[in-house]
Amino acid sequence: MNDKGNRYAVAALKDRRAPISAEIVQLEGKLRHRRRLLVHVDSCLKAGLAHVRVHDLKHIWAAVARGRSEL
Repeated sequence: MNDKGNRYAVAALKDRRAPISAEIVQLEGKLRHRRRLLVHVDSCLKAGLAHVRVHDLKHIWAAVARGRSEL
């Protein structure tokens, strides 16, 4: 491959790298969020709220996922 072809290949690779990198950052943020939710679930279980109905928990965790503090 000549120099011109190499430049195009490098440019194409850089263009491809940007969205992959952005997706990784987004997924890492989602992972951090899920870990925080898991901490809340574990805290509730430790506090003895294991008897709460699953139906009720779905509403509570949906509110937490939306960023509302209704706990």
